[in-house]
Amino acid sequence: CIMQSPLGETANDRVEGWCADGWSIAHISAHKPKGDGALGELVDAWLQELPSSKGLRERRALAAELVAESLPPTPPFRMLCVGVNSATLLNGQMSAFGRMGGEVICIEPSTDALAVADSDLSARPRTMKLKLIPDDLASFCLGRPGGRHPPQNIVILDCLLEYLPEAIAVTCLRTAVAQLPPGGVVIATSMAPASDDLLYRYLLRWPMIRRSKAALAGLMAGAGTHSIRVYEAGGAGLVAIGTRP
Repeated sequence: CIMQSPLGETANDRVEGWCADGWSIAHISAHKPKGDGALGELVDAWLQELPSSKGLRERRALAAELVAESLPPTPPFRMLCVGVNSATLLNGQMSAFGRMGGEVICIEPSTDALAVADSDLSARPRTMKLKLIPDDLASFCLGRPGGRHPPQNIVILDCLLEYLPEAIAVTCLRTAVAQLPPGGVVIATSMAPASDDLLYRYLLRWPMIRRSKAALAGLMAGAGTHSIRVYEAGGAGLVAIGTRP
């Protein structure tokens, strides 16, 4: 019956092997259960109420709020989104970005995913420019970003750290910090340990590296940020924010 849920079917039929695909994240974020018949909808509703689903959903909303709060005092802003999911979380704060005005750069290896981001952010205000750049995220995480960008006010890492071992996660965060001038901000999401880890790992084939608040703060400190704050979201979600000295 798990395959009667759109989330369960997508998770078990994915061809590319990437768990945090844009559709799955968008489905969880929308929080509108669907399915093949009444049973499928019930299963989908159950999956969406798991602690990890709540964490994924609520951490994105919190990260978007922190982005809006971190906009520079004078326009325009510059923002780098590492991966499409980092860009689509901005949807709930469009009015704040419109008032400020600026440029959002999204780097993502898949041109199809970039097209989805362009469509998802179609309601963006005219004062907010969106630049979509095909780039290898693996190289970025390993400290070898493919392109050079002007100094950014904010760098966002969503749906990324939970797939990186500690050493690579720190390198990824250091690469993000390198994109910032002094006073610039990194906002990164992660996942905390949860009771449904085995369900996510084996039922949805969605394994994640889960970390405590202290461990996430340690990654941020290892990357050279200060004024670090780490928040819980939905019980299993984490959001960290740190500033480049």
